Amino acid sequence: MITVDEAKRNLARHAVKLSCKKVPLLEAVNCIIAEEVKAPYAQPRAHNSSMDGIAVNYSSIESGLRSFQIIGEQRAGHPPLKLKNTEECFQIYTGGLIPQGCQCVIPVEDIDIKDGKACVKAEISFKKWQFVRKEGQDYKEGDILIHVGERITPLKVSLLAALGVAEVNVVSSPRIAVISTGDELVEIDQPCEQHQVRLSNAYTILAILKQFSFSSVNRFHVKDDKTEIVRLLNNTISRHDLIITIGGVSMGKFDFIPDVLKESGFETVFHKIKERPGKPLLFANSPTGKSFFGLPGNPVSSQLCTYHYIVPFLQRSAGQKPLLPEYAVLKENYIKEAPLTYFLPVKIVSDKGTVRAAFVKYSGSGDYLAMAKSDGYVELSIERQEFKKDDVVPFYRWGVN
Repeated sequence: MITVDEAKRNLARHAVKLSCKKVPLLEAVNCIIAEEVKAPYAQPRAHNSSMDGIAVNYSSIESGLRSFQIIGEQRAGHPPLKLKNTEECFQIYTGGLIPQGCQCVIPVEDIDIKDGKACVKAEISFKKWQFVRKEGQDYKEGDILIHVGERITPLKVSLLAALGVAEVNVVSSPRIAVISTGDELVEIDQPCEQHQVRLSNAYTILAILKQFSFSSVNRFHVKDDKTEIVRLLNNTISRHDLIITIGGVSMGKFDFIPDVLKESGFETVFHKIKERPGKPLLFANSPTGKSFFGLPGNPVSSQLCTYHYIVPFLQRSAGQKPLLPEYAVLKENYIKEAPLTYFLPVKIVSDKGTVRAAFVKYSGSGDYLAMAKSDGYVELSIERQEFKKDDVVPFYRWGVN
């Protein structure tokens, strides 16, 4: 049995590089970018005005001149004009390039225009380059604007479109098989007898994967029959990059997954972690480089292990940096019953900028209601048994990077 930190280090070492593909810009939303995007030119590409007004030579303002002859218009989308006489000016509009010989824009509300002249109001003060968006102010040519592993959000689409990027190289979603096991499970749209349980875990795992943009997922179910488990595993492994099973990894008579993996040639990297919930978690690799996670069957265990281990494993494989935990202040005391790392669902309360975590009433690893009511979970270290109110602990949201 290994610690939580040892499990994370093992998974980081075994992350695999996913393939990439080019897709049209709008199809790339929520995908993970596979190559860095560099600025092909500075932005703005030239000095331009951030206001409607007049463009003047700054030295004339410094010398006390307050009236300028208007000799033309500098509109957006037109090449820059040239000012030859410092007692003259151009009317300029937002986005218009700053005319040659001008270093100052005076807003339209600070001037009066009469008989072709712009008169600056007496009480107005000025600065050189005021209301000018200078060349390279946002970024310089060659700057890295988007790094490998970043998620393409709608706002990044805006940036890519402005750069003229019509196609984006993104990480291909790995092909994932989610296999639930158990005689007691029935489909969610079927009648559920007292001795049965609806097949909710698999839907939860699919939803979590989809939340993090890993959407190429197929779902299967198999009874607690070793022969059937072997058959299904052999049928799915060639068509998927990652296999996730739910249930069948503990110490019971019908927990066949560890033996099936061994007989099928998988190398078990670890099985069982010093944590609660989620202790029976298993991770293995096939001889052909396919990855395998065996999740515990209890809902809270499978959900937490998916968030804490499978999602970061996939993120690393996609070139992303897994999210680091936030930190929260405990609202109450907690005493652990065993020398394990504890993961506990919490509600978050913001208290004047301090993030405080309140434990959600929680009756064990089958209590999916507690998870549904929570904002995330805290991690209570294996090193300590007793945690007190106002202790600061790692906190993980049920969220996306």
